[in-house]
Amino acid sequence: MFVLEKERLVKAWPAVVRLPVDGGEVIEEKITLDFIVLSGSDALNVVTGGADALKKVVTGWSNITDENNNPLIVNDNNKDALFGNQFFIIAAVKAYQQAIHGLSVKSGEDS
Repeated sequence: MFVLEKERLVKAWPAVVRLPVDGGEVIEEKITLDFIVLSGSDALNVVTGGADALKKVVTGWSNITDENNNPLIVNDNNKDALFGNQFFIIAAVKAYQQAIHGLSVKSGEDS
């Protein structure tokens, strides 16, 4: 049965951060994100509203470390740092778009 919800917490949604390296190559770092999927126009506002709008709905993450390879704990300072990084923002926006459009990452519905 479909349950009409104003928002839905989604945990461990896969995302890929793509980082440019020498020679025109790209490396892919797999992370997961926890976020609140809003309904209706609120969800679209998150995607079109930039980093600040997306920052409000991301509640957690995994597979992200600092420069010393220590796990990046979830707190406001680390959230500010992540949302100051364009590569992370691109990955987070794509992951959120997949979730709000009902695209299953595991089944290969990546478009």
